[in-house]
Amino acid sequence: MTSTPRWPRLSLLAASLMLVAGAQAAPLAGQWQADTDALISGQRQQITLNVHFDTDSATLSQADQQALTQLAAKLAPMLDGQMALAISGHTDSAGAEEYNLGLSQRRAQSVAQFLTSLMPEQHIRIESRYFGETQPLQSNDSARGMAANRRVEITLAALYALGAQGGQPAVGPATSFSPDGGLALASDPSGRLALWQLAEGCPQYTTEVNDSPVMASAISPNGRLAASGHLDGTVRLWDLATGDLINTRYGHDDTVVDITFSQDGKWLFSASHDHSAALWDLTDARQHKLDTEGALPLSALTANHNGRRLALGDIGGNLSLWNLATRTKVSEQKLLHGRINDMAYSSNDRFLAVAGGNGELVLLDTEAGESHTLSHPSAHGITALAFSPDGQRLATAWSNQQLVVWDTASGRRLQQRPTEGTIHRLSFNANGHLLNGAGEATLSQWDSDRFELVRQQDLARPDHQPQPGQAGEIWREPTTGVPFVWVEGGCYIQGCDSGSQSCAKDETPAHEVCVDGFWMAQTELTQDQWQTLMPSNPSRYALGGDHPVEQVSWFDAQRFTCKLNATSEYEFRLPTEAEFEYACRNGGQNTNFGNDEVAAAADELPSNPAKVKTGEAIHMPVSALPNNALGLSGLNSHVWEWTLDVYDKAGYQAHRRHNPLFIGDNEYHFLSADTHRVERGGGWDTGGRFQSCQRRQYDLPETRAFFTGFRLVRRP
Repeated sequence: MTSTPRWPRLSLLAASLMLVAGAQAAPLAGQWQADTDALISGQRQQITLNVHFDTDSATLSQADQQALTQLAAKLAPMLDGQMALAISGHTDSAGAEEYNLGLSQRRAQSVAQFLTSLMPEQHIRIESRYFGETQPLQSNDSARGMAANRRVEITLAALYALGAQGGQPAVGPATSFSPDGGLALASDPSGRLALWQLAEGCPQYTTEVNDSPVMASAISPNGRLAASGHLDGTVRLWDLATGDLINTRYGHDDTVVDITFSQDGKWLFSASHDHSAALWDLTDARQHKLDTEGALPLSALTANHNGRRLALGDIGGNLSLWNLATRTKVSEQKLLHGRINDMAYSSNDRFLAVAGGNGELVLLDTEAGESHTLSHPSAHGITALAFSPDGQRLATAWSNQQLVVWDTASGRRLQQRPTEGTIHRLSFNANGHLLNGAGEATLSQWDSDRFELVRQQDLARPDHQPQPGQAGEIWREPTTGVPFVWVEGGCYIQGCDSGSQSCAKDETPAHEVCVDGFWMAQTELTQDQWQTLMPSNPSRYALGGDHPVEQVSWFDAQRFTCKLNATSEYEFRLPTEAEFEYACRNGGQNTNFGNDEVAAAADELPSNPAKVKTGEAIHMPVSALPNNALGLSGLNSHVWEWTLDVYDKAGYQAHRRHNPLFIGDNEYHFLSADTHRVERGGGWDTGGRFQSCQRRQYDLPETRAFFTGFRLVRRP
């Protein structure tokens, strides 16, 4: 009889609590409470609790039933997928080996069934293992030793930080950073993603609530895409600039635990608790699965920088390396004694760092084929690691709220300092001078030379409920004083639909679109409103007051909305093309000018912008412009206004019907080609019919022109 464990699957409930391999030394029964509390709070990442049995018995004692009941009460509030659970049965050496194997199976089943009966509403799957007499804790030469060996080990591991109460997943584990260290993509317990500008310390946007919690995220090397892995096994692709969902990929049967892009941004790699790793070709939507049959549930992955190798780590400490060209396994080894938490390649791909939940840290020299252990197993786990851009330093975060930096070449510990809370993601900025760390609800930045804390940002965002208004209702934003008008949603024909004038190709085809209701700024943003949040007035005509701010780029407008979002319980953004044209057309009416005065001026002076009544003085106060039927002004004149959309010279061929927002094509997302953003509304550089509601203009997002400004939209 061999010591190979048997793995009968108890399909008790739907999968979410996954198996953890490799039991650790068992604590005393009196430590159950303290150990479980330490696990939930994040002080420890893995614990093992022992249940003991009488000779030749698989019946739980009253004391053990009481202890398991208390344990179940602690586990029940936890969100599905946050805790990994393994149950393994053992015996002493009395009796035949085959009989003991069956007895250990009955003991494991007894504990599994009792726990499940206590949590009938929880979505858990318990997989039991049984080893018979092959894994004694103590010698069977004494009665005391035999009693210690008659046991079931319950191994619990936090797959992610659970937060102080253990009821919700933490923000930190699903946080990712852009390659230049300037952006952070964070998640919250409701499944929303938020993009943060680290230099400004503000949120650019928050996505809608996802139907499944976000468990992992990544930002593409060119900074144009984001990806998220979810509890339900889906992988989702996002436009990073706007937070718009591009598509959802299906291919995993269980929680996606880690995700990363290839260096060219054309491939996405994901690892799952269902034991599988997937390679997603983002340019043609194909998916490829690696042959990981027989593997334990995966816990981490990383790709090297030359695109040739993918490293996979599992909950048992096994590391496998894969050839990405052939999708075949190159090597596999038992590297750590417990779960692999994080991995990273150095920038030159020479070193692969592997960190464990038990505190082990191993550095693999891929050129020399050697491994060096920097840290041995301890009571505290490593939660994150990152190489500096030059590969000379390795930063590690620990579950006991410590940050340690190592010299890669010598393995010497260079720096150590405490952190406020446990850090779950680390990333250096492009020049290596700053180290970014994401915790449960905070972002921290350290000067990596002096190792001093530079900035700390609270990641919490208001859990805002939609607040639509009444048609024509005005709401004033308190910080800037910008008045917003509620625009009722509806459907209309967008694009060139007039037979009396020629249509530009990019204004076609005329098509029906529908927009939800939104709050739109009554006027273009003024120079005074701009300076409530920004340090200087960029306008060529810096007249102040309620003259429109101009000479601002699309990125400048994004920075302004980001800063405003940081001060408000609401969220602001640029309007989409569809929203702008809908508002310009008085709520989607078949008109190209919002009021008779603007229309008459356009007919009289179709090509002389200096004399168009609504812009004849070039720079007019926004209060001097006439309102349209919705109470909005300047939508046909004054300054061109930035929108969220990427410009498509082919017109509206690729635009969706409901709340359309064009976010670019493959050339933009994967080839890093220059892109233009759409401007709407006409400006004093154009006149007459060029100020019609259907007219489109475009420019590079970094362009600052004296005839370009913007207005804001507030999410309901």
